[in-house]
Amino acid sequence: MGGHAERVFAFVRVRNCEILERSVLSAEPHDDPASERVVQRAGELGFAFVGIADASASVFAEQLREWIAAGKHGTMQWMSEHAAIREDPSLVLE
Repeated sequence: MGGHAERVFAFVRVRNCEILERSVLSAEPHDDPASERVVQRAGELGFAFVGIADASASVFAEQLREWIAAGKHGTMQWMSEHAAIREDPSLVLE
């Protein structure tokens, strides 16, 4: 990997295993040496795709709460039990 790895944030909307919408939210190089090492090592191990994301609060937290409140998580009880962590992954680091 020469230069910078590329970080891509994508959104894919799927219904009944059919892709309805795809959109790239942003793509930017990252200069973080730790991220670069993770991407490089994952490639060495045979991973076809590696994603690096920050652990900040989700901009979709309200939608997640509404989705869970509407019961759309079905039998995935862990979704409601761990909603706070899904809304803000940095809580895992505390």
